[in-house]
Amino acid sequence: LEEVRDVAVGADAVWVATDDGLLVYRDGAESPARLRRSDGLPSDDVGAVAIDGDGAVLVATHGGLVVVRATAGAPEVRPVEGAPAFARPTDLA
Repeated sequence: LEEVRDVAVGADAVWVATDDGLLVYRDGAESPARLRRSDGLPSDDVGAVAIDGDGAVLVATHGGLVVVRATAGAPEVRPVEGAPAFARPTDLA
C-alpha cells in the first residue's frame, strides 16, 4: 500500500502526493496517471503538493522541489533550483 501524504485540487485534476510518486486524477479518466522519477521527478518519495495562482503544480519530493505544468501531452516537469528537499510548497509563497 502506498501512503497518501498530501492532496491538491485544481481546475481539471486532483493531485495526490504519495511515497510512490504523484497521482493525477483527471476529469473523465478511467484511472489516475502516475508521475515518478522516470517522468522527471527528483524522487518517487513525494511529501507535498500545492497549486499556485497560475495553475502550476508545486511538488516537494525527497530529492527536491519541481514545478509541473499540464500540457496536451506529457506534463512538463521543471526543477526549482536551490529549494530544499521536502520543502512545503506553501512555505515558498
